[in-house]
Amino acid sequence: MSEKKLMIVLNGPSAVGKSALMEHLATRDSRLFRKLRSVTTRERRSREDDSPYSSGPEYRFVSRKEFDGLIAAERIVQTGEFRGERYGLELWYTKLQLGSKHGVIALTKSGVDLLATIPDLAPRVRVVAVCADLSVIRDNMRHHGHGADEIENEMPVVTAHIGPFRVHAMVTNLGRPDSVWRMAESLKHQLEIKDED
Repeated sequence: MSEKKLMIVLNGPSAVGKSALMEHLATRDSRLFRKLRSVTTRERRSREDDSPYSSGPEYRFVSRKEFDGLIAAERIVQTGEFRGERYGLELWYTKLQLGSKHGVIALTKSGVDLLATIPDLAPRVRVVAVCADLSVIRDNMRHHGHGADEIENEMPVVTAHIGPFRVHAMVTNLGRPDSVWRMAESLKHQLEIKDED
């Protein structure tokens, strides 16, 4: 267990399956993976559980004033903004969580770029672009309440690199009952994470 664990960053548009993949890894492969938590100013959605008994909260919800205070105290770094809400990463907490398991988190491109500037995290970062057929993404985004302009602005552009990081691409097939399992297995294979790690 002395080997440094990876920080796996999922990058992709809204409603493509990033949260489902994180939850799967943190519950079905909990010996290897844990969800890393972001700090956000957005409101909690009804399906989000912040209890310590879940596989781990995906977000720590704070007010804008609290967020500004955490930035000023250098307890978090801002990783992005979406729909006017801010997102950040608690560096001390992230480093602590990577002590014994691989961590999984969803970040925007600006969040990935920021990780390149953090010397003790950057070597551990592996970026995974989560994509789907464009018609599937459009349907999922409509279902989640996104408008037509927003949908077109969010369409993914998969590149070979984000900043200094090589991108591992995965295409989801959200229509299949085993699609999340298949994504998890593909992720482990691409990143060469073995079940006995």
